[in-house]
Amino acid sequence: MAEKQDGWITKAEIKRKVNGKDATLDNAIHALLERHIILPREGYRGIYRLQHRGFAMWIKLYAGNGEPRSKRADPDAIFPGQQLT
Repeated sequence: MAEKQDGWITKAEIKRKVNGKDATLDNAIHALLERHIILPREGYRGIYRLQHRGFAMWIKLYAGNGEPRSKRADPDAIFPGQQLT
């Protein structure tokens, strides 16, 4: 989800990137919805987005993809060519 920042993503797209059981993904989505971290797209089933673009940046900075923290700490490297104010 963080890759799309605050753009819409389908549950099927998330499922392709996550290793694990369907029930685990369902539980995670439910928990994120309850905490208002992700929002469902009105009128559509299984389409979500992060509520805040800043949270996408936080995920990329602190969760990373196995990269050293020094490389993840540069927002310009994470979101090239985008103003993050």
